[in-house]
Amino acid sequence: MNAVQFWLCIVCCLASSVICQGEKENLLVCKSVPADRSGCLPNDTRIKTVENRLDDLSGPVWKPILKQYHVRTTLSSWHEARTYCQSIGGDLVTSGMRDPQTRKYIIDNFVKPAGAEYYWIGLSDIEREGTWKWNDGVASNSQNTDFASGEPNNAGLTGGNVDWPVWKPILKQYHVRTTLSSWQEARTYCQSIGGDLVTSGMRDPQTRRYIIENFVKPAGPEYYWIGLSDIEREGTWKWIDGVASNNHNTDFAPQEPNNAGLTGGNIDCGHIGHYYNYQMDDHACSGLQRAICERVAP
Repeated sequence: MNAVQFWLCIVCCLASSVICQGEKENLLVCKSVPADRSGCLPNDTRIKTVENRLDDLSGPVWKPILKQYHVRTTLSSWHEARTYCQSIGGDLVTSGMRDPQTRKYIIDNFVKPAGAEYYWIGLSDIEREGTWKWNDGVASNSQNTDFASGEPNNAGLTGGNVDWPVWKPILKQYHVRTTLSSWQEARTYCQSIGGDLVTSGMRDPQTRRYIIENFVKPAGPEYYWIGLSDIEREGTWKWIDGVASNNHNTDFAPQEPNNAGLTGGNIDCGHIGHYYNYQMDDHACSGLQRAICERVAP
């Protein structure tokens, strides 16, 4: 049994009749996916189980963070759509629209097949006219909100919401490498196993908190490379998936980045660690640290 097989997941959701986003507690982790779903373990034992079975795995262990999406076909106003999403454990989609890869996946696989319709998302300027904000509190900006040319223009026709009666999951997986290496070596390693250094998992506050609490802190007070650097241009920080770093998607510690470090070399690479309570910091790329890899589940 390899690591990928071990981390096959069954998402058990209630079919329910807007794009909703939620994190369900009834995610099951299985050694395989038998028809009768036997061999499944409750979600709250998955980390312990994986730690106990590390010696049996032939490759790196990818730990999944699942966000689920549900498209509702009933037409409703924006407020009604949000109330519905909250009633089934989620909210109108936010982080799934901010992350370019996830947004593209949702559009190509869930939205386009439904035809030329309109869908509510978790974005508005209800609190203050002209100040757009996501429902989860993240301010809208040119890096995380892909408005069409000339929009928003405060003009429109009547709105509606088109959905499907099913939760559809998008899974990203995370692997913590304990072998110490430089930033570039860590990135090469992550790419060699089908991913890259973590990017969207650090930009989304909820996902980042989950990674830190469940994967990073239990490993002890160490430092971890992430997919952030100003290698291309000094002082211009950018995520390695092409997203520009800004105050909304990059949680630098106070007075950081300061282009200062203990080890030699250019202080151009981002990491997180216990010293700044797992906020982001710059460090010499040649330093030897652990790493967090990220990939879209195969």
